[in-house]
Order: sequence, then structure tokens, then C-alpha cells
Amino acid sequence: MNKSLFLLVTLIYLNINAQSNEIKKANDFLFEYQNNKKVEDLNKALENAKLAMSNESNSNDAFSNYIYGLVLKTHYDANGQNDQETIINSYTSLKKSIDLGAKLSEKDKSQAFKLIKYIAFDFYNAGINLHNAKKSDQALNMYKKLYELIDFMSLNKQTLAIDGQSELKKSDVNTNYVVFAVNSNKNDEAIKILKEDVQQNPTESKYTNLVQLLKDNSEERKKYLNEGLTKYPNNLDLIISDINISLAEKNNTNAKAKLQKAIEINPKNHQFYLILGNLLESEKDSENAKKNYTKAIEINPSDFESNYNLAVIQFNEAIQIYNKNTSNEKGSEIYMPYFKTAKSTLEKCKQLQPSNNDVDKLIQKINDIK
Repeated sequence: MNKSLFLLVTLIYLNINAQSNEIKKANDFLFEYQNNKKVEDLNKALENAKLAMSNESNSNDAFSNYIYGLVLKTHYDANGQNDQETIINSYTSLKKSIDLGAKLSEKDKSQAFKLIKYIAFDFYNAGINLHNAKKSDQALNMYKKLYELIDFMSLNKQTLAIDGQSELKKSDVNTNYVVFAVNSNKNDEAIKILKEDVQQNPTESKYTNLVQLLKDNSEERKKYLNEGLTKYPNNLDLIISDINISLAEKNNTNAKAKLQKAIEINPKNHQFYLILGNLLESEKDSENAKKNYTKAIEINPSDFESNYNLAVIQFNEAIQIYNKNTSNEKGSEIYMPYFKTAKSTLEKCKQLQPSNNDVDKLIQKINDIK
């Protein structure tokens, strides 16, 4: 063999051997840390593992990736689980070690899968912590990584259940994912997830969230609203959405029907009676409008709008009777009780909103009538 060539081959071999030795050192220091919990041993394990992975040969070696992923996971746990980059890199290395599967022992492969299961829960909790820290973009990215992890494990026929705990599934992740996406102003992503989710794992809240997010797409909004109401006909949030859509479209017939349904479900919500009163008043059905305003006031005596709307109807009725009886000698005996009733309601409005000019004007008009 040519002497210079022999020297080159020898140097390459020694370099590879040296890098493999760094992995061995990382493994040994990790073993020491697991026995004595000395931080310096863990830091040396990480230092050697990083040095080893800087070599291309080791970066494509299954066992080296496995050790690197194991060291990173241990480092993440030891340092309070706050470094998202570390746990992502741990998952990436462990995944790569499995992808290089033929070069990894079955024992190490099994351990790599187990570590990834723990990392799945790390991703899940990290997303929540980032969201609570008002870092919704980072939280969303963490859950995107979690989706990738779940798909990878599913492809390898692995469930995300640890020591008898409940299995972590995409359906468990979706609710948080939607919240993070909405808070990151990525409504399209949230809508995409919810559309898939209501087909696979429908719930009332998923339909209500989807209907709310589809506010700018009337056709799809109606589709999922009707679908949700078919499955959950007594869901109040869906019924309220239907009422709002009907009001916007001036479909009073459907709005009144749904308001009656809402009242059946929750008869103590004064807003339902108030809105129904508004609809009836717009249809010139003052008598039934008054009944609904009165009911709203019974439930919530301090609601200004219900009191004011009732007072206006009472005032208008009093004016009508006044106009019919101005030439009657006993006219005041006929119409003044109506004005008295209206004034009483207006005075209550005055107590609720002392600076309301509209209330003051109506009271003054009554005072001017003889």
C-alpha cells in the first residue's frame, strides 16, 4: 500500500474512532449522572454528545442519534423542562435513530419509542405553558410538532400511552390547537382542524366554535350550524347562533321560533324576552311585546333597555288614547292613568340611567299634558 494513502486511511479511522469514543464518553457520563445526579456529569455527557454529532458519520449513525436524543431528553428534564429547542432536538434525534432502524438494536429501538412517548407529553405541556405565557405562535408550533410526532408513532404502530395512562391522541390535542391557532390569528388553521374533528369526534362545543369561526362564510356557517343542531337540538349556543343569523337576514319567523326554543331551555335569561319583544314590536304586536318586556323586567329589574322599551310602548299607547279623547269632557280621566303608568316606568329608567336625555324628554312631555 502507498505510504501516504495508508496514513490517510489511518487518520480517517482514528477520527471515526475518536468520534465514536465521544459517544461512549457521553454514554458513560450519562450513566454517572443517573447514579449520582451531579449536574457536571450531565453537562459533560451533553458536551461529548454534541461533539460526536458534529461528525457526519455519527450524525447518520442510529446508535449515536439514540444516545444524543437520550442525553437531550435527560438534560431537558433536569433543567425544569423550559427549553423547547432541546426537547424538539431530542425528538428529532430519536426519530432519526428509529428511521435508521437496521443499525439500532431492538432494545435501544424500544427505548427510543418509549422516550418519544414521554416527549409527546412534553410537547403537550410545553404548548400549554407557552400559551399561558402569551406566546401563542410558539405554542402553535409546538403542537404542529406534536402532530408530526403522533403521525410518526401511528405509522410505526405505536400508541402514546405510558404506564397505563390514557393514550394521547390527536383528538386530545385538537382543542388546544384550535385555541392557539385563533390566538395566533390563524383562523383558517383552526377551521381546518375543527372541520375534521367534528366528523371524527363530534361534540357540541366543537360545532359552536366552528360556527363562530365561520362568521365570514355564511354558506359554510349555515351548513355546520344545521348539522350541529341536528345532532344537538337543545344546544343553547347553537340556537343563539341561529337566532343571530336569522336576525341578520331579517328572518323573523325563524328567529321567533328559535327564541321560544331558547326560552324553553333557559327561561331565566331576560335577554331572550327582550329580543323577542323587539321582534314583536317591529311587527306592530305591541301587546305581546309588552308581555315579553315585562317578563324580562321580572327576571332582571335593573335592565334599562327592557324598562325603556316598555315605557315607550306605554307612552305611545297613552298618546293614542289622548288623541282620541281630547274633545271628551272627561278625557283626562281616561288618558291620564295611561300617562301615569308610562311615567312610573320612565322614572325607574331615570334611576337606572340618570343622565339619559331621551328619558328626560318623555317625562317632560308627560308633565306638559293636562
